[in-house]
Amino acid sequence: MIKTKKLLSIVLLSLVAASGIFAAEPVKEVKDDSAKMHLLHNWGFSWARVTRLKINKDRSNFVWQDDMVGAYYAIQTDNLPVNFIAKVSAYYPYHIEFNQVTQISKQVLVYAFDFNAGPIWTIPLWKIARLDLAPVVNFRYQMDDFYNHFELGLGGIVGFEFPVSHHFSVLLNGEFTYDYGNLGKNKISRPYDHVWSYQAQLGFRISKKVPNDFYYFGYKILN
Repeated sequence: MIKTKKLLSIVLLSLVAASGIFAAEPVKEVKDDSAKMHLLHNWGFSWARVTRLKINKDRSNFVWQDDMVGAYYAIQTDNLPVNFIAKVSAYYPYHIEFNQVTQISKQVLVYAFDFNAGPIWTIPLWKIARLDLAPVVNFRYQMDDFYNHFELGLGGIVGFEFPVSHHFSVLLNGEFTYDYGNLGKNKISRPYDHVWSYQAQLGFRISKKVPNDFYYFGYKILN
């Protein structure tokens, strides 16, 4: 009987001690990031064709076309009622034409860059890709042999996101802008009646904080 009481006492003391240990353990708080704004970073290569037109009444029009290649970086918000994107591109003009005649640049160091920003909307396409639509304000600077071009206008970006894996996406964008090409001294030195550009961009995104909810590798898209 004495041994039984001792055994029960030991068991009760062990249970009390164990409950004290578990009660003393701090409760880990689970942070909910679903309501936070996140930033997405996009990188890639870019190609652009800029066309500048001067209309003449007594002779054929003057048309300048510059083909440029370069790289771009874009940052965009996520998880806002309306998200925004800002993109900057740096270019090297590798081919220049005037009235369909190739022009040889006299300077080795010629370059251009443009910046655009605006709201962006992302639309899922049947768990295959995402469609991005963004109206933007565009600014471009370009240096050539004789002039510095300053141009400001409006445009639009149409892009597709291909979610390759949980954190990696391939981006394919098309862009069109229509610009006012007579900022600064351009209006005096070489005025233009119309300026527009086409751009194509191939890039990628690696995002750990905003992973893809569907992707091609490691997950069945039809689930």
